[in-house]
Amino acid sequence: MKKATRQQSKDHNTRLVLKTIYDAGEISRADIARATRLTRPTVSAIVTNLMDSKFVIETGQGPSAGGKRPTLLRVAEDSYHLLAVDLGSQEFRGALINLRGEIRHHRALPVNHQQAEAALTLVYTLLDQLTAVSTTPSWASASAHPAWSTPQKASSATPLTSIGLISPWLNS
Repeated sequence: MKKATRQQSKDHNTRLVLKTIYDAGEISRADIARATRLTRPTVSAIVTNLMDSKFVIETGQGPSAGGKRPTLLRVAEDSYHLLAVDLGSQEFRGALINLRGEIRHHRALPVNHQQAEAALTLVYTLLDQLTAVSTTPSWASASAHPAWSTPQKASSATPLTSIGLISPWLNS
């Protein structure tokens, strides 16, 4: 079995700290260290990087357990948006979703039997409309549903064709 590299350990610890903050809602650095079993200096360094990247913000002071009041942290849910696009046979739908999964804006454009270049142009129009209303950097994701003839026929058993468009350069 291969040993993890320094970068892999750093990435893992960063994801662990971010997930801990996300799951807690609001939490102090000391509580993150206790929950993750990472050292306090490691947690502080990771939190500093997450704050510099605008994924985490300080929200104020928590109650004291006898000493200095802890600074609380939370995910900065509207610092980035996920641009999600559903390419259905009847309409192309898109939404800007924050880091908590809340829809901030949505649009739908009828397909009107457009194919190939015209359909691709419609996708770009939808992306342009959504990025125009976003005030934050966005990543994009899309899924295509070629088997659906109407939105009502969609079910959890309907197979998906995924189009991977993860793009941190959108709207940045």
